[in-house]
Amino acid sequence: MKLFTATLDYWILNILDISDTISRSIVRHEFLDTDGAELQDIGARARSIRFRSYWFNNIAEGTTTTYEQHFDFINWLGLSQRDASGQVKKLTFIHPKYGTLIGYVENFAIVHDDTQDYCTIDIDFVEHGLKDESNPPSKTWLELNNDQIKLLNDTITYAGVSLKGLGYGSVIGRTLNEAIKKTQQISEAVSVATRTFVDEVDKNLTAINGFLSFIPDIANTVDNAVSWGSDIPSAILRPMNNAVNRIYTSLENISNTPLSFINNAITQLESLSNTITGTNANFFKTQLASIGAGSLLERAARLLTSDQNKTNTMTTSGFDINGLKISPITVRAMARQDIESMMQSLQVYAQSALVLNRQNPALRKMMADLNNYVNYMKLSRLSVKEIYVSNQPMHCLLLSLGQSYQLADAYLAMNSWIKNPAYVEGKVKVYG
Repeated sequence: MKLFTATLDYWILNILDISDTISRSIVRHEFLDTDGAELQDIGARARSIRFRSYWFNNIAEGTTTTYEQHFDFINWLGLSQRDASGQVKKLTFIHPKYGTLIGYVENFAIVHDDTQDYCTIDIDFVEHGLKDESNPPSKTWLELNNDQIKLLNDTITYAGVSLKGLGYGSVIGRTLNEAIKKTQQISEAVSVATRTFVDEVDKNLTAINGFLSFIPDIANTVDNAVSWGSDIPSAILRPMNNAVNRIYTSLENISNTPLSFINNAITQLESLSNTITGTNANFFKTQLASIGAGSLLERAARLLTSDQNKTNTMTTSGFDINGLKISPITVRAMARQDIESMMQSLQVYAQSALVLNRQNPALRKMMADLNNYVNYMKLSRLSVKEIYVSNQPMHCLLLSLGQSYQLADAYLAMNSWIKNPAYVEGKVKVYG
């Protein structure tokens, strides 16, 4: 019988009886005085590879290792191989059939026959790594938060460039006092057109502040991380950014779903944009659209990340071992249609901002990252459909759909018209 040749880091091994174990991780939820169990599949376990290496002094067989070398090999396996940072190093195993695998030796067993200078070492190797590493991380909204800071800094730079292109470069670099009108701080030496532009700055910022007079001001960590200056671009963009944040904060208290929040926010942003007037209105609206779209995408990522976590709540047992309800499940995660509708609104608004300013790589990146994350979310989301139910208790409806009774509260939240879950009749929205 011909031996396989494999390597474990720099060790060349002669092996036989190699086996690969691929199994699922199944959680069994068992209850007192109840036969059977509810099973929950939480994914595949790491691949486990078991093989037997041979160590003997029969060179005629073409072996590459000797019996004496197995002592050094055992000592090497028994030591924790650590890198410069003190972490245990991952081993590289070249499988004779599947190629290179990265992981750890979980355990090994040695069988000796010293009378013939022969031994075998059985090794259990576990592969390292997630199979879905391409999936977006759970902190996607934090990444978009950093992108939003870059977008604001880029917008400040772009605004200065735009002002120079419009012929208002003489106002760039001037230190201004935000408490005093800009027209009172600009020298008479500037052109008539420039004075007209500065006058429009005061008028439009007054209009924006008037639009937001009923919304309380709030602190914002993103605002504190941006490189604001004391000249005209920052004097324009910082109030706009504060206005956008105040709009979103006010809507968070009245919007009961992420979808309604996004739609309400876009409506408010468009209303705010309509307050801007003057011959340079397009310049002001361009900056507002860029700031509004970036901030909206960051908020959307935060809402979707939170909504994704609700799926864990929906599938968590809300009953103790005696069958008594201990944790009511009142949240409902967004269905696939809601997510698609939300992304449609976001894409339309972000595209309108990009039409005004094509030189906006940060906004394009934010939209692409959010879109990738949403595509990942939709893989685990159910669609919602309507069915007609004729005088049926909620738990029987769930049973007939092959779904868990734990979704009862989510169904009641989705069908708020149901007053008595023991007698459900009419059109009911269900997951399907």
